Amino acid sequence: MDIGFIGLGTMGSLISANLLKAGHKVRVWNRSRPPVDALAKLGAMPVATAREAFAGDAVFSILADDAAVHAVIDPLLDAAPRGLVHVNMATISIALARDLASRHHERGLSYISANVFGRPELAASAKLTIVAAGDPVAIARVQPLLDVIGQRTWPMGTQPERANVVKLAGNFLLGAAVEGMAEASAMARESSRSRRAWRWRS
Repeated sequence: MDIGFIGLGTMGSLISANLLKAGHKVRVWNRSRPPVDALAKLGAMPVATAREAFAGDAVFSILADDAAVHAVIDPLLDAAPRGLVHVNMATISIALARDLASRHHERGLSYISANVFGRPELAASAKLTIVAAGDPVAIARVQPLLDVIGQRTWPMGTQPERANVVKLAGNFLLGAAVEGMAEASAMARESSRSRRAWRWRS
């Protein structure tokens, strides 16, 4: 397939590399040049503007946050080819996901939220867990691409923002678990110190 890819941070670069390894044509754009050059050595096609990447059979984007999505994606929607499937893998707000879905629909574009769980080593080995939501027909079109980059795709319904809800909830759970383990470890260490001090005094 002819794929555009916008946003080549650590995860974006690894995902793009796996799409290339699977034999797809991948046009890549990033706000900084080094990741583009690195992927070009693997066979990617560098493009000068994000608009050139926002075309083809499908386009993936994985930008840093809401502000980056607004800055990069908003100017592209009016001139995008009708029928294009946009797969947004960024962790963004629920409100923005809902707004993007509406604006894509108004322009005859398909919008999918496909958030991922997994660290860079899992991205490199194509073992990400993907939660995807949006038009089932559009998801079916890009499912072969999702299969290339992840070990399983979990469908979350027809409303794209549902995938973002799951991603944000998952991040909260992970953060809470880390905080809970840190607090428990601190309590155990303090208890151990208190016992040693009591034994020394006695």
